[in-house]
Amino acid sequence: VAGVTGYQVTFSTTKKFTKKNTKNRLVKKPKATKYTLKKLKSGKLICIDRDMDAIEAAKKRLAEYSDRIIFVNDNFKNVRYILDDLGIDGVDGITADLGVSSYQLDEASRGFSYMHDAPLDMRMDKSADLSAYEVINEYPYEKLVSIIRDYGEEKYAKEIARNIERVRNEKSIETTFELVDVISDAVPFKYKRETHPARRTFQAIRIEVNKELSVLPKALNDAIDMVDVDGVISVITFHSLEDKICKNIFNFSNFYSIVYRSNVCNNRNNKCFKTKTSEYTKFISKCRKRIFEQRRRNTIIRRNR
Repeated sequence: VAGVTGYQVTFSTTKKFTKKNTKNRLVKKPKATKYTLKKLKSGKLICIDRDMDAIEAAKKRLAEYSDRIIFVNDNFKNVRYILDDLGIDGVDGITADLGVSSYQLDEASRGFSYMHDAPLDMRMDKSADLSAYEVINEYPYEKLVSIIRDYGEEKYAKEIARNIERVRNEKSIETTFELVDVISDAVPFKYKRETHPARRTFQAIRIEVNKELSVLPKALNDAIDMVDVDGVISVITFHSLEDKICKNIFNFSNFYSIVYRSNVCNNRNNKCFKTKTSEYTKFISKCRKRIFEQRRRNTIIRRNR
């Protein structure tokens, strides 16, 4: 990521950074924020996180770099106003690490994980009014179906929502394990063998509680406006819903969005460079031709067999 001489913004301060060591093999590397600070000889790194616990943990871990870093406890959708308050009109690079962090999942009391028994919470910002408890126990059946289907891409959304409605009419669902049992009772046994039955539903509830997808378009559009020419925006996504929003925004902006998804390109990293749209079109055309040629060769091989 660029920004070693000026201002750089990161939207997460706790996640681990991975880098390819050999082909198709990932190894753990130093955390991204610390790595960036080591490269930062002048200028500042601005770290934005809505979770105050994450910021406090990062302050302790990055104490040796306190002269180069600015911590802001806020939602990254407000990046434009945050930079305005700091008197900054442009940055060299922005890194957005989306979704829940391993720090939050490992903290059982936060209620993010279906592997730990805890009160239904799932709030990244502890001061927020809406928690998972309200979503599960107060949302109507139709809204629950919509959330679980759209945010969790869960094919048994109706069955799960119906069972939640049935159980909460008898007694409030208060803990993560209680919710896991309700979900497990609603899905077929075969589905339980394929994956953890609560995985997609927990993702959906977490996204609804924290409004993760609704704030993403504004945050990315503001980030594009705030980054300097020749600057870089790096977005790390963890599911197709985030991925789709990011690609649509970059495709319809003046950013050059290179997204390697095919084995032809042999690279899974998302890179976004500010350049001419015509170059982006040429690249996409070239990449499509390579993918088409590979598919054609594979078809010929199968026919020969």
